[in-house]
Amino acid sequence: MQASPSATPPAWALLQARTEAERQGVTLHLAHPTHPVARVLEITGADQVFPVDQEDPAVPRTRAG
Repeated sequence: MQASPSATPPAWALLQARTEAERQGVTLHLAHPTHPVARVLEITGADQVFPVDQEDPAVPRTRAG
């Protein structure tokens, strides 16, 4: 999925955060998205690039751990 500045500001910020996290060797997880947010992620295809945690909020992890 490729982001563009024409995306809505919150979506653009989320994609930028994901890119920066990846640059630092971290995976950005989304914890407990509401149904409307989960639906937007699904419609836009962003659910394919963001791991979604339905359990307790994730603790920052590196790819090695």
